[in-house]
Amino acid sequence: MKITTADIAKQAGVSPATVSRVISGGNVSEEKRKAVLAVLDRNGPSRIRPRKKRGSETRYIGMLILDTARNDSKTLLIKLTSLLENLPENWRILLLPRTISPFQLELAWRRRDISGLLLSGHQAPELNEVLEHIPNVWLNSHVLSGNESEILAGNEFAGRLAARHLLEQGVRHPLILALSSGNPGFRSRIDGFRFEYFSRFGAETPSAVEVESEPLETADADLLEQALDNALLPEHINGCDGIFAPEARLAALLHRLLRKRGKRNLPPMVTCNQGEGYLTGLYPRPATIDLGPELLARFALEQLIAKTNGDAGKGKRISVIINPRLIPGD
Repeated sequence: MKITTADIAKQAGVSPATVSRVISGGNVSEEKRKAVLAVLDRNGPSRIRPRKKRGSETRYIGMLILDTARNDSKTLLIKLTSLLENLPENWRILLLPRTISPFQLELAWRRRDISGLLLSGHQAPELNEVLEHIPNVWLNSHVLSGNESEILAGNEFAGRLAARHLLEQGVRHPLILALSSGNPGFRSRIDGFRFEYFSRFGAETPSAVEVESEPLETADADLLEQALDNALLPEHINGCDGIFAPEARLAALLHRLLRKRGKRNLPPMVTCNQGEGYLTGLYPRPATIDLGPELLARFALEQLIAKTNGDAGKGKRISVIINPRLIPGD
């Protein structure tokens, strides 16, 4: 449903100029602001029909990088590059401030400042209601609300693929690393890995070693390495014949720690990666499960544009699923 400024003004009992000030965030009395917002709420997720601009057909996609994505800069850069390389003509990416409120976000969509929204991060419960009617696609695994998670299926398969690789190397007693993470896909990789071993060995499936640390996304390298050093006892290292680190940053820190402990012959290691960076210079280089950030970003863009054009289900969240692939190590 489309609604004009004049329609809103008539229903709210105010002038069109007042409506414009409310929509643009200008100074308006609280009474008039509430009257305009009440009309907008009654009309649901209606769009405000703008004045036609001569020769202007540019459309904008809002890009919201949440706080939970701030320390994933390497992967984020890969995805942003892929988005920019695959943008159709007359489409642009508009980077939105992290501090944008749900109300401001909704007004940006109602005013047609943005046609849809791409989100990078893992959770934004304060945006759940407004995301119900703004076309949106998440660029990674995320939490919808409360304990409900929408996890990209590729993460679980990545864990299973990692397990199959170690099994092919004859690994029977793998060391599995786990720690706190805001990314629900992290635990999903561990679940997939353990499920693959469970399907082979049942109750003898190895458990993960829990590393007590700040969340992976916010802890610095020194703190993480110290946490690994505290958690990994000699029997953990000496009793394993392979290693699964669900994230490349974790694998690089573990690799360095084992070298510091004087371990020369490292067992086969496999990790999950979203681009070069953390594993550069490691020898022997761990095998990696490539989670395909470039392809994920391209598919996400295609899905969002289809949704803004009415070619995808309205009011439904979209998760883009990419099949991971194994890259053998040294």
